[in-house]
Amino acid sequence: MTYHIEVDAVRGLLAERDSVGRRDFEVAEAAIAACKRMIDECLNALQSPGMSAEALFDHYLLLGDAPYIVSPSGRVTFSPWDYARQRSVAHCS
Repeated sequence: MTYHIEVDAVRGLLAERDSVGRRDFEVAEAAIAACKRMIDECLNALQSPGMSAEALFDHYLLLGDAPYIVSPSGRVTFSPWDYARQRSVAHCS
């Protein structure tokens, strides 16, 4: 089965860099890992020194791209917003 990454781009921050490379994966875990890399790169680009996790997450919601995964059987369970919220805390601690 093929898992394909699509991106809901608010501002196209990652689209300019095309950081994902491959957008089709044979296993769901590889597609999820690629989505996580995209979100981490986006958070790195949005983060400013001294920024709080809440502010970083708010910036992500306003400016970040939200990757999601589709397969022939439907969407794969992965929330870019939940992951970005968790990673915002890690980025700012």
